[in-house]
Amino acid sequence: MLEMNDTPRLSRVKHGYTAGARSLASRSVTGLARTRVTPNALTATGVSLCLAAAVLVPFESRNELLVYWLAAVVFVVGSILDILDGALARAGGESTPFGGLLDSTTHRVGESAMLTAVGLPPGRAGHEQWLVANLAGPPLAAAFANSAVAAGRAAGIPGILDVYIEPITNGTTIIVQIKKHYEGQPKQIAAALWGSNAANYAYKRVIVVDDDIDAGDLDQVLWAMSTRFDPMTDIDIIQKAWASKRDPLYLPGNFNNRILIDACIPYDMKLKGTFPPVVDVSTELRAKIRDKFRNITFPPS
Repeated sequence: MLEMNDTPRLSRVKHGYTAGARSLASRSVTGLARTRVTPNALTATGVSLCLAAAVLVPFESRNELLVYWLAAVVFVVGSILDILDGALARAGGESTPFGGLLDSTTHRVGESAMLTAVGLPPGRAGHEQWLVANLAGPPLAAAFANSAVAAGRAAGIPGILDVYIEPITNGTTIIVQIKKHYEGQPKQIAAALWGSNAANYAYKRVIVVDDDIDAGDLDQVLWAMSTRFDPMTDIDIIQKAWASKRDPLYLPGNFNNRILIDACIPYDMKLKGTFPPVVDVSTELRAKIRDKFRNITFPPS
């Protein structure tokens, strides 16, 4: 999921870091606003420095201490500029939904490049090649997830509670958790996602689930698809959508086909209360069963 359960201590650390970063950005932006520096210039410089730092890392064999420290300094400077670009845009009244989406995406591009570079030495040493992909996958997934939320908000669609992208899908499959207010809401969400710039590289499969389904729990998502999804009425397919060669199944002319899977309870059944109730057991009974059959491996609760 996009958010983790924080401990009080972790929450205090995050709050202190966030407050400090915002205070630094506010003071710095006051001076920058008097110059000709633009938010786009800060974004371009920041992501360029992060990419340059990532390029330095594979040369660690030349002088490990010097290269790593130099890469770290360059990356930190680039990251600071990435913080300041959004603050400068807001201070100058130049903030837009697309700018927010672009800002979030460029942040994750720099992070992905650095994590990939850090994973290259183990890869060269004979470790599994998927190490690099797994290091780069989470920030890319976060970028596409943030872009999805921004697209939904920009379109004015209510009820979007959470989004989840499994890193192994590289952004091609997105699961959206909603509070369903009307029939057709999942279609609006898919249309907003497919109409965003990020859709050129992601969102080939959109799965929408109700608010009682954890979007990050694939078992729950599959259960919702098995019990609330009708292949005749709950599928929408878009043909020849603009794509990129990032999709191995792209069509000539850089197109691909996309699918929406509506795994929500039909709204009319929800209103009438005619959808069968979910059969479950209490937490206490589940704990007793696990304790009684402790020699059996159960899936997580």
